Amino acid sequence: MKRFFYLVLLILSYSCVDHSMDPQYLDEQEKTGGLRSLITKSPSTPQEDSLTIMSKLQSDVDNLMMGRVIKKDSLFVLAIKREDALFLGVSEDVYDKYLDYIDRLNEHLKEK
Repeated sequence: MKRFFYLVLLILSYSCVDHSMDPQYLDEQEKTGGLRSLITKSPSTPQEDSLTIMSKLQSDVDNLMMGRVIKKDSLFVLAIKREDALFLGVSEDVYDKYLDYIDRLNEHLKEK
């Protein structure tokens, strides 16, 4: 029984060994490049690296416009001009949607 215990312990300890210094592992890391460590996983979405995710966040027009809604002198304002928004790829419909959103926010503040 003792031998079986030691055999299981030996197998478990070998499975926990870090193979990061293994030449085959290092060659694979060189081929894939340093960005391989930035891979993120989620069970419900396909695998994407963090640079792709950052690019999607930066190109999301709703995220861009929501970041430009600020409170100034107790009122909400849109801190981007229409021309600048159009230059950045925001459509006029989206820009108008955020102007309406700010108007409703300010009306809600006045009701209080």
